[in-house]
Amino acid sequence: MTRETKKSFERIRDEYTFFAAHTNEFAQDLATYQQALQSWHPPENKVQFLDFGCGDGEFTSRFAT
Repeated sequence: MTRETKKSFERIRDEYTFFAAHTNEFAQDLATYQQALQSWHPPENKVQFLDFGCGDGEFTSRFAT
């Protein structure tokens, strides 16, 4: 979580950091998306999408990789 939000998440920052470090939710979600996208062929043009309200972008970074 960045510190540049309009709403303060300071009270839960430590809990969120702990959750992100110890959860397997990222891996499970990525495996599900990977299976769903196996038959998908991206267009020749650059693919763009919006990562809206998704924390620090770690999941999107893993997903894109």
